[in-house]
This record gives sequence, C-alpha cells and structure tokens, in this order.
Amino acid sequence: MDTTLDTLKIFERLKAADLSDKAAREIAEVAKELSNETHKGIATKEDLTDIHTKLKELEGEIKLLKWMLGVVIAGILSLIIKAFFS
Repeated sequence: MDTTLDTLKIFERLKAADLSDKAAREIAEVAKELSNETHKGIATKEDLTDIHTKLKELEGEIKLLKWMLGVVIAGILSLIIKAFFS
C-alpha cells in the first residue's frame, strides 16, 4: 500500500527553513520511505471486504459438509442396525 505523502510540501518547508536543495530532497525522500514502511501490512477496507466474502463462502461449504457427514453417519448407522437386527 503506497500512502500519499506530499514530499514537495516537505521539500518546500525545509527549503524555507534555509536547508540546501540536496538536504531538503533527501529528508523528504526519507520521510516518504518511513511513511511507506509504517503503513505496510495494514489491511484496507477492500481487504476486509474480500476476507468477509471468502468467510461467507466457507461458511456455506461447511454447512454443506455437515449435512453430507450427517447423511453418511445415518447411512452407516442404518447398516449397523440392519446387520445386528436382521
């Protein structure tokens, strides 16, 4: 995620504070790099929406698997009961 940091504004403020062009440019770039490093790994609203959607899909699949497992267990139990009581 690339954050928007106004490096030109930082540069101009540093120049107004009587720093050289080279020093002001370097400080502005360092500030931009630090800002980007600080914001790495932060989830956006889109990320959270994607995760929510995937979790809803998984929830549906889990419900289906529960029903399938129930049917299989019922089938096995009916075979066991038939074997013992036939």
